[in-house]
Amino acid sequence: MAKNSKKTTLKSISKLSGEEFEKLKSIANDFTILQAKFGEVRIHRINLNNQLKKIDETEVELETLFQQLQDVERDTMNSLTEKYGNVELDLKTGEIKAKS
Repeated sequence: MAKNSKKTTLKSISKLSGEEFEKLKSIANDFTILQAKFGEVRIHRINLNNQLKKIDETEVELETLFQQLQDVERDTMNSLTEKYGNVELDLKTGEIKAKS
């Protein structure tokens, strides 16, 4: 038994129906929109990665400055301890008091 085929041959039609053509155009347009959105997302990712690199560099610089400041503080405290002994220092007034 032969199957009844609904396939239209090229000889019997020379153009897609309006509905078929519009659907294909819509699909192609949707792909174009998606490709553009993928591009936008990629550009955002690149920009974010650049910002993260800058943040990382700044963080490393700040850590270095923090360590340097700690060194200065330690050296200053050692110098003051050597000069005044083991005393209490009031950072608001600059007064030196003997430790109780």
